[in-house]
Amino acid sequence: MTALFCLVSACGGGDSEELLIFAATSLTNALTEIEADYEEATGVEARISYGGSQALARQIESGAPADVFISAGAGPVTGLQDAGLVAEGSARSLLVNRLVLVARADSREPASLSDLTRSDYSSIGLADPGLAPAGAYAREALSHEGVWEAIQAKVVFGADVRVTLTYVETGNVDVALVYATDAKTAPDLSLFDIVPDGNYTPIVYPAVAVSESPELNLAKEFIEYLRSPASVATFRRNGFEPLP
Repeated sequence: MTALFCLVSACGGGDSEELLIFAATSLTNALTEIEADYEEATGVEARISYGGSQALARQIESGAPADVFISAGAGPVTGLQDAGLVAEGSARSLLVNRLVLVARADSREPASLSDLTRSDYSSIGLADPGLAPAGAYAREALSHEGVWEAIQAKVVFGADVRVTLTYVETGNVDVALVYATDAKTAPDLSLFDIVPDGNYTPIVYPAVAVSESPELNLAKEFIEYLRSPASVATFRRNGFEPLP
């Protein structure tokens, strides 16, 4: 930690000593812990704005003053790269996640995704694929299973994966497809690990520095901090699998 503090102090990183980080909602718990550790170690204020990755990427494209972007999936970052908004050499693949099905404790246990076509599942929560990659992964998994067409009329979209999880908790939907890490935050729900990994594109979380940031040195150093042993331990404790 001391070495990082000296590095940040030496680089200066501009006058504000502040970073604005746009991050996928599914990272909320882990990044809240890491944010506090980072600020204590460096004296740099890290402000984090959470949301659906696609929505956040669009905000950056529209000029939002983010310094760092951490996406749940490569697609939103690819769009920023195509727009010339990713600082050269800054991209790092940090984590992987996976999909699970969650339901209220009194719900009937599904044996597979095909069971979602049954009449006793009248509403199914997904993150909106246009706003959050979680929804795109879920749609991909359901399509691979051959049930997407049959259940579309029952789908209720949430703005992001946490909103979708709340729909189950409040009884607005019967079940939902969410990230395993988010399911861990809802102990009152039943978790069903019935989504085969091979049914959807691997869920990788890349982090990038935004090329328009006035704090590029700090932004790149923050991304490296996310790969430190302390940060890796925090991510793993929150259910993520860190990448080397």
